[in-house]
Amino acid sequence: MKLSSNTLFHFTREKDFLVSILRNGIFIRYSLETYGKILKSKSELVLPMSCFCDIPLSQISEHRKKYGSYSIGLSKEWGLKNGLSPVLYTHAKSETAKVLNTLSANLENIFDIENSEENQKLLKEYGYKDEEIDLVNSGQYLASKQVREKNEELSKQLGHFLKYVKPYSGTGYSNGNEFRQVKFYDEREWRYVPPKELLQKIEIKDIYKREFYTDEVKRRYINMRLAKHKKLTFKPKDIKFIVVEKEDEIPPMIEKLREIFGQNSSYNDLMILNSRIISLEQIIEDL
Repeated sequence: MKLSSNTLFHFTREKDFLVSILRNGIFIRYSLETYGKILKSKSELVLPMSCFCDIPLSQISEHRKKYGSYSIGLSKEWGLKNGLSPVLYTHAKSETAKVLNTLSANLENIFDIENSEENQKLLKEYGYKDEEIDLVNSGQYLASKQVREKNEELSKQLGHFLKYVKPYSGTGYSNGNEFRQVKFYDEREWRYVPPKELLQKIEIKDIYKREFYTDEVKRRYINMRLAKHKKLTFKPKDIKFIVVEKEDEIPPMIEKLREIFGQNSSYNDLMILNSRIISLEQIIEDL
């Protein structure tokens, strides 16, 4: 039995949402992520992302209970081309968590910043004049400024990296619902996270507090702001599966595919796309 799929699945709860994805692409949404005790200073964060999994269809029964019975499956080649990455699973007592906590707490100490008073005393002992010492110290100031700028850049990169970290198990959230005692490791998650530069350009944050997720109005506002500027698009050839809940939803979905892709696809391409529709009923019964 295969442990992973060559397809990345994005699940949703409603048929209309799936049709919207086929028509418009996959929008990035802010999600409430719990870090538990992995990061001592960051137990919960609201982060922008789009989530996928590479669970084989024969093993999606539990996954769809949390995330929905409708799904689009896209090739891993498409995922790699669009910057998707598997998340890093860890736990509070792991070496990974220790390193992350050390980096996040002591980033400013990664580089040794020279003590200007000690250097000034040393320079005098070697016979440097005051004006020469001032010139040296000005160089040290510039070096210290460069170090601070480098630390700021490293801090930004570390913050982006943390968006790809997930606890081995814990409390999860989906569409406002809370799920306790979830073993995230079984979800085999891949995700896309937009770069901070894009978010700064459209004047929204890369991290929000819990209230921006639990408050539906605030959550919808930041999601709509982001949706205007970024989404993940695909072509019919990138689609490997379209999963609907029931068998009788397949004929209407074929009509939707003809409506969405018919003008820009050949007859053969459309027939291949139609053949990639499968129902959850069939998966559960036969796979």
